[in-house]
Amino acid sequence: NSSSLNIPGFSSQAKPSSGMQYVQRRLQRSVTETRRSRPNRPYRSIRRGCGKEVIDHQGTTGTVVHVFRRLLTPRWLGMLLAAFVFAAACVQLGRWQFGRHEQRSAYADRVETHYSAPARPITDVITNQSMTPDDDWTAVTLSGSYRPDPIFVRNRTNNGEPGTEVLGVLDVPALGAVLVDLGYALAGGDARELPAVASLPSGRTDLTGWVRPPEASRGRELPAGQLASITPADAEPAVGPLLDFYVRAKTPLTGLAELEAPSTSLGPHLAYAIQWWLTTVAGFAFVWFGIKRELQEEALANPAGTAGPTRPAVRRRNPSLEDEEDAELDRHYAQE
Repeated sequence: NSSSLNIPGFSSQAKPSSGMQYVQRRLQRSVTETRRSRPNRPYRSIRRGCGKEVIDHQGTTGTVVHVFRRLLTPRWLGMLLAAFVFAAACVQLGRWQFGRHEQRSAYADRVETHYSAPARPITDVITNQSMTPDDDWTAVTLSGSYRPDPIFVRNRTNNGEPGTEVLGVLDVPALGAVLVDLGYALAGGDARELPAVASLPSGRTDLTGWVRPPEASRGRELPAGQLASITPADAEPAVGPLLDFYVRAKTPLTGLAELEAPSTSLGPHLAYAIQWWLTTVAGFAFVWFGIKRELQEEALANPAGTAGPTRPAVRRRNPSLEDEEDAELDRHYAQE
């Protein structure tokens, strides 16, 4: 005969006693309550992408919906308006830089087309005693006689070195008086002294050069025979009427340096334009990430009070006979 150990309430054949049933129900209820009261701790979700949650408080914050809801508050609407203003300014600045790029591109095309082309008589280029923008850097030939006194243009640079440009007034028959840029003189030891130059040719002189538009006047008053820019209108008080352009001589006057060739570089304007246009989204990105950061900080500071969908409330069921029996046993054990 095999011996067996009989423990009340733990028989493998008999039905569990009421005490054992009570213990089982208490254990099951404890597990259920532990699951329901799981701490609502925020954690970073592994999900990424548009519409996914960045911070998951049991699925409560960080979605695109919550970002747009916060965007509708007065503070962030003001930020959004500022972002639109900033974007409009970036677009305009980009258009301005692109316009400068187009101007430089057109200028480079004119230089490449005209600078090395055969020279044409100036009367074939100049009509009505004026030039057009398309005539810039057109090579021309002209004949006339120089007036004896040169004109000095101060504070100029040539190949990166400071100095003075020397002009002459050439009277062209049937056309008028034309300013001619005769070359460049390096600055001496005393910047206040004018460079010594050779006498201008006398008699009839043939000249080859390039037609240039007048420079913008600097509005500075200088002594007679001096200019701040190559502007015919500024020289007229001293020499009389001049045509509204000047000619840059291809061969400099004896003793003067040749002027540097025009630059055909387009500069950084196109890159600046692209940078301004790409910057238009910066304001909107600031608003977007600012709202998301604000939601995250609020969620971390108050996890239980974060906005968003919450767990549905657990409906309490009516107590069963087992619940009533357990309550009665609890009171009985408490009195012992």
